[in-house]
Amino acid sequence: MSDEQKTFSGVVTDSHCGARHQDATKSPAECAQMCARNGSQYVLVDGDKSYALNGDMQQIAKLAGQRVSVEGSIVGDILHVASIQAQQ
Repeated sequence: MSDEQKTFSGVVTDSHCGARHQDATKSPAECAQMCARNGSQYVLVDGDKSYALNGDMQQIAKLAGQRVSVEGSIVGDILHVASIQAQQ
């Protein structure tokens, strides 16, 4: 358990699909947003690690399917987002 602010990077996706989206007719962003609307949590996937995202859900949803940098702290398996931005 840590409330120390750190920088994390990875891809914003959802807890249902993870890194592999099941709906091939949708982009990763559309799939993650659809799954989140249907009850899945947004998560940050970094290799084999996955963290549930807690923060401004509108901002997180805008970055679904994208590689991002997140400033925040981890408590358990939840990443508390202080700021999030797309990586260039």
